Amino acid sequence: ITESAVLTATTVSTATWTAYNPGPVDTATDSDTATVNVASGNLFVTTCRNGINLAIPDNNPAGATDSLTVAESGTIVDVNVFVNATHTWNGDLSFTVTHNATPVTIIDRPGVPATGAGCSGDNYPNMTLDDDGGTPGTPVETSCTNTVPGYPSGGSYTPNNLLSAFDNGNLTGQWDIFVRDFAGGDIGNLVDWCVVVEYTP
Repeated sequence: ITESAVLTATTVSTATWTAYNPGPVDTATDSDTATVNVASGNLFVTTCRNGINLAIPDNNPAGATDSLTVAESGTIVDVNVFVNATHTWNGDLSFTVTHNATPVTIIDRPGVPATGAGCSGDNYPNMTLDDDGGTPGTPVETSCTNTVPGYPSGGSYTPNNLLSAFDNGNLTGQWDIFVRDFAGGDIGNLVDWCVVVEYTP
């Protein structure tokens, strides 16, 4: 039997965060919600940056970086990342998450190089990057479609590079996401993002 109980919670976004949002709350910056998995004894913490609407510079290697801080301490068992971003032509973008000097590129220009300029679909709506992939074998790289949106809202996908690179480290401290646009003519924003960590205290 697996049960979850909310231990702590601060502000979380009201509208866009569907995968882990417990209900209507204030729109703001950081959120931090911890739960316990009774079966395994492991803990889970979700930390978010909501409603940031960070502009992604067009065709600029400097990209855009946002950071969040995880207050809890313990050893990482598993990491998932939630992303909500608007952008025309998804194949322009890469997303890299870094913690404790370990970078993991979770999305890397979907459709490139297979289709040259990549997937022409728009937006990354409320998607979760999970090594287990939600629906098994659903890679983010090949799941983008040339439609609007390029991915169904709320989907779960395996990342380009596995988030298990963070396993066995300490979850405490700063986590960064770096978004880069590799081609001109299309723009967008990083709206929200979260890290969801399973850990042992």
